[in-house]
Amino acid sequence: MKKKMLSILLAVALLATMLVMLAACTASTGLDEAETEAETTQELETYTSYDEENEDLNDETDNDNENDNDDVIPIAWTPTSTSGLPSLHIRANGTPFVNRELWIDSTFELAGGGNAAHHFADATGRIRGRGNSTWWDLPGKRPLRFTLTSAQPMLGSANAHRNWILLADHADMSLLRNYITLHIGRQLNGLYWTPSARSVHLYVNGQYQGVYLLTEEREVGPGRARLSAHADPTISEYFLELDWRLFRNGTEGEDFFRINTSRAGYSGSSIANVPNRDSLYEIRWPDATPERMEYARAFIERVSRAIRSRDFAAISAVLDINSMADFMIMQELTRNPDAGFSSWFMQIRGQGDNRRLYMGPLWDFDITYGNWYADRSPYGLFLSGQHYWFQNLMQVRQFRTVLSQRFDTMAHPAITASTNHVRQLATRYQSCFARNFTRHPILGTAVWPNRTPPQMVALNSHAAHVDFLLDFITRRANYMRRAL
Repeated sequence: MKKKMLSILLAVALLATMLVMLAACTASTGLDEAETEAETTQELETYTSYDEENEDLNDETDNDNENDNDDVIPIAWTPTSTSGLPSLHIRANGTPFVNRELWIDSTFELAGGGNAAHHFADATGRIRGRGNSTWWDLPGKRPLRFTLTSAQPMLGSANAHRNWILLADHADMSLLRNYITLHIGRQLNGLYWTPSARSVHLYVNGQYQGVYLLTEEREVGPGRARLSAHADPTISEYFLELDWRLFRNGTEGEDFFRINTSRAGYSGSSIANVPNRDSLYEIRWPDATPERMEYARAFIERVSRAIRSRDFAAISAVLDINSMADFMIMQELTRNPDAGFSSWFMQIRGQGDNRRLYMGPLWDFDITYGNWYADRSPYGLFLSGQHYWFQNLMQVRQFRTVLSQRFDTMAHPAITASTNHVRQLATRYQSCFARNFTRHPILGTAVWPNRTPPQMVALNSHAAHVDFLLDFITRRANYMRRAL
């Protein structure tokens, strides 16, 4: 009888705990979910730069060169038992989920999450869609970007900014691949700046859209990338992106420059012949004048020649070694299929003999850690087949030593801490993440890029996807300790 009573009491206590957590994730924050969308849209002038850029990237303001990872949103938020995820409410004059290029006037409110100091209301700005594959291939839950009229800190950030990103992570049913990658990256001091991120419930015009990752925009400014522009292209610093798709929407020499990567002169820009395809680069900041375009092209050519020489002294003269080592660790850890292909950011920093190419920030990891139809094994080194820089650097003994040492002393402890942290988040906010799959019932179904593999489709709960992710990371980290 006593055992039966004890079982009943334990069940009641567990039910009460679950109800408290569910209430935290579903409680109203003052906006009506049943509110209908506004019927009118207002077509706004689009930015002059390409679809993933923003106005502030072209502000040629001087900033100190320093690592700003500690100036922005804290590395992690501390889970609490009395609050759910924060809620971002957007009232837009139309829907931002249809036309990726259309800016729509909006107002923004942040509430919930247990810290009233982070709340704000009635901030004005505009919003639109963003992304490439995540926009075109995953229309059920599309990513967004927004710019505020006045700079606003977010969720404890020390610096206020206008430009922010909302990642949908629809292809990642753990909803945590981008988050954990950025969390690890911010603990590696070779990467001068890694964006911060935090999960939020998103509402647009009163309609719940699911759990999104509120992330910093990749731009130049205090608390983000700190670079200095100058009229002299040999003095100015640069924020670059490699993306093979640039030829689709731009003109070579004006919007991007080409680095031919093959000794044999291969000139293709497709995903075929991966290690030797041409690399296309865009100057994201400052304004891409012809003189700056030619200088940046010549500098990347110089880096490429040094890497091909496999001469460590020559490589060290143009490339920041710790930055590249940390960047490669993260690409290898994640088994990032986009490595050397797209969303690959870098910076030309410093003056005179101190001028180097620095890698980062990290970006776009939703189809990593085995969440890719062609490659789900946590074993084997794969970067050498992704890009000729990796291919050659892995043959340089001194670089390989740096890579191994930084993994053992810095990356591995960061990976361990981050997997523990994400496990805690996933457990504490289980009911909050579950709301996403009530809105988007895709668990146990085939979603791009995993349309056919039965292993991924078989994971029919959020918890199972988190288990898969963390198990993959643990196995891969242990393998890399032996292999690097």
